[in-house]
Amino acid sequence: MKQITSGMGLMPPQQGGSHFNYEVDSWLREMDFIVSEVSYMITRLAFVVDAVSAAQAIADAEAYQNKLLEFHEQLQNIREQIKQHKETLKLNKVANHPAYDKKNATAHNRLRKIIVTAEKDYVSIKNDFNMFIAQLSGLQ
Repeated sequence: MKQITSGMGLMPPQQGGSHFNYEVDSWLREMDFIVSEVSYMITRLAFVVDAVSAAQAIADAEAYQNKLLEFHEQLQNIREQIKQHKETLKLNKVANHPAYDKKNATAHNRLRKIIVTAEKDYVSIKNDFNMFIAQLSGLQ
């Protein structure tokens, strides 16, 4: 059977826990993207607030900014958990013991649930943000 590779030099997953590494790398890229998007939202909100003079609108924007900052911090914490998991996978691969695969799977599945929740939260926050900016700008 011919081995499949891509231009990036990726190889098919091996037996055991090493297939987790592919998903972990994907999570890290995704978290980088979402963190970047939330940072952009914070910056965008600041620009819109600069153009608004109503006291209530400024107060609402400040509350929304706090929500974004909290989510940004949550994403950074998730990213750190992913990085720690990646390190654990590396260490367990060196130990090469079958019991680690089961332990890795449990930790991996727990982290997967956290990632799925963060993805859903991001989509919701992004959509709410766009509507909030439109209202703040008087476009809605």
